[in-house]
Amino acid sequence: MIKLQSLSTANLEMEDHVMTHSKIALKLPNQYNPLEDSVYMSPNMLLYFKQKLESMRCNQSIIEELHYNNLLHHAYEYLLRKEIDSALVRIEQGTYGYCEKTGQPMGVEYLMGSPEAKYSLDTQYSF
Repeated sequence: MIKLQSLSTANLEMEDHVMTHSKIALKLPNQYNPLEDSVYMSPNMLLYFKQKLESMRCNQSIIEELHYNNLLHHAYEYLLRKEIDSALVRIEQGTYGYCEKTGQPMGVEYLMGSPEAKYSLDTQYSF
């Protein structure tokens, strides 16, 4: 099992901070907090968000809380699943955590609240 601490500095120096799935850590350190990680979209941070997104995908209670009728439930579930799947693809492609329109980092705090997000708040307000 690969931990962030065992990765060499060369593995962490990636062009434009782009990560490939082969550089994602396999296990998070105990009590990992992405807000305390000094490297934006580090292997541990990517793993944290990947696990959070996969948990959201499987957790039907989150979806049920947000819907007041069956039609809205299915429409929202479909859209959320598409957004989650898209975010997981961006993790694999190395573009997760960066606004799709501007390419700027979206920030860990924002992603902790909306890990499926693909646009920064500033970009969303400009639509």
